Amino acid sequence: MYKINKKTILGFFLSIAGLYWAFYDFKFDDFLHAVKNSNIFLIMLACLTIIFSVWLRAVRWKLLISASNLTVKNLYDIEMIGFFGNNILPLRAGEIYRSILLSKKTNLSKSYCFGTIVIERTLDLIGILIAFSVLTIFYPIPKDFKNLVILLFFVLATMILVFFTTHKLFDLKQIKKINFLDQFFRSFINLKAKTIFLSILWTILIWFIYFLDTHLIQYALNINMSWEQTLFVLVMTSLAMAIPSAPGTIGTFHATVKFVMVSILGFEANLANTYGIILHAYGFITLTIIGAYYFLFSFKKQNLI
Repeated sequence: MYKINKKTILGFFLSIAGLYWAFYDFKFDDFLHAVKNSNIFLIMLACLTIIFSVWLRAVRWKLLISASNLTVKNLYDIEMIGFFGNNILPLRAGEIYRSILLSKKTNLSKSYCFGTIVIERTLDLIGILIAFSVLTIFYPIPKDFKNLVILLFFVLATMILVFFTTHKLFDLKQIKKINFLDQFFRSFINLKAKTIFLSILWTILIWFIYFLDTHLIQYALNINMSWEQTLFVLVMTSLAMAIPSAPGTIGTFHATVKFVMVSILGFEANLANTYGIILHAYGFITLTIIGAYYFLFSFKKQNLI
């Protein structure tokens, strides 16, 4: 039985607070008008490209795993199930379930498999930082936000440097005595320079698709944001995913979109609310439905995938 902890309660509280702040001045008639006048084709195109991005994530993930009996299709299925789990369960439980499924498929340890997922998420953070770096060149970012992201970049770079330096300087014998930690760190230690380079290239392509979708959705709603403004929304909503929330970042995502668009970019509140709803819904609904299919289908196979 799933145990509700303090972080889960905090996440739901923040989501409720985010929903209230985002929609206390929501005008439903204006929302319906905006949806009726939107370009449905562009929204559907964004749904297709978000599905394709999951395939690219599977290609990237395969680079990180030392297993010969594994295909990109296997990993695509598991990725979709992971998105389904993250969207319906608290604490991003889909990531834990992904490691279990990957372990069953490859006979690799669960800790090693979870380590590859941590690497994936680290690559995503690098993708956000690359996007932010591009943004700082072309757009006047508020100083507070710029300093915050620079701090995150510094912390990430320091952690990576310390980890790999420690591995080279010390044998880490104490860690090797603990099998879980040994297998977890092995997923990092086995990485080669070529693998890291290729993984970063795939990461850039994946985040370009996220940017394209973010821009398509605002274009479909006739908001006419510049590409720099769209990229700003993408960066800030991606960083907001680190905030504890209800499954699927409901509430915190919408509040972030409204804050960025109204308080920083100067758009009207209801326009920001409409954009936040559609921008969240297109990916949430698409990935949850497809993920649910793969989740249910996995039980029809003896090895789950």
